Amino acid sequence: METDGGIININIDPGAIAQAVVDGLVNAAVALFRPTPANFVQWLWDGIVGILTAASSYNVMAHIPTEWTSNYGQVQDLYFAMLLPEIAITTIVLAIQGYRVMQGKIDIWDAVVRTGFFIIVGHTLLFWSVLIFNAVNAMADFILRVPFNISQQRLSPDLILAGILIVCGVFAILTWVKGAVGVIFLAALLVSGPFLLPLSALPIFEGLGKWWAEEFTTWSLRPVMVALVLRLGLGIGTEGGVLQLLFALVAFWLAWTMDSRIRRFSVGAWGSVSQMGLLAKAGKAAAGAFSGNPAAAAAAAAA
Repeated sequence: METDGGIININIDPGAIAQAVVDGLVNAAVALFRPTPANFVQWLWDGIVGILTAASSYNVMAHIPTEWTSNYGQVQDLYFAMLLPEIAITTIVLAIQGYRVMQGKIDIWDAVVRTGFFIIVGHTLLFWSVLIFNAVNAMADFILRVPFNISQQRLSPDLILAGILIVCGVFAILTWVKGAVGVIFLAALLVSGPFLLPLSALPIFEGLGKWWAEEFTTWSLRPVMVALVLRLGLGIGTEGGVLQLLFALVAFWLAWTMDSRIRRFSVGAWGSVSQMGLLAKAGKAAAGAFSGNPAAAAAAAAA
């Protein structure tokens, strides 16, 4: 504003006004988060770490609660209540395989190994699954119980760190929800396994064994992989740098989508029907060796 002979001239600078408005909005946004950033960031951090390291039955993010799966009363009751239908299906499968052997449509060793494997695995599922779940939980707990050693200096009142932890918390909730779905799905696989696995010995139901093994492997290994990526994400992400924070976001996103990624590599797992041919060849070779016919053993191994 200038005065020229009693006349007041007002000069308006639009650029300066726009800059002042932008600065005001930025300062207001920062002031909105900065009054309680230290407590807020610490609360977020403690909450995320507490969820990951919880040992209760509600920790389904990086844990398989056996009290809701293999040791769950209703799962066990349903498993044993289906014993008679399971025996009936197994008997039918054995009869069909025997008929196929007599018709020359399948080798006897292939029939014995394939059928015996799936029958044994299916009917002992509730017992050996406990061992797998306990081993998975032990590995996941070991990974998550490694001290984070995050100092208060790294949990400084930083708007970016608070925002990144909010996004990580959202992904943690989504990962927990998917873990709960996985626990329910594992319980369903435990009950259906004694039916699906013996049936998958037959060529027409061959895909059932592959699907069951793929899903069981995916949801059983998921807690360990989730624990690993989240431990690395929190450990590196709270260092405070831009790349470290980006790594934390990627880690939580990977934890949320971990099941689909494991599923891609679980084809050909221990329950894959395609592996039964190798066991059948081994059985033929062993039978030829014990029969004192080295030529038969060599031919069976080369077949």
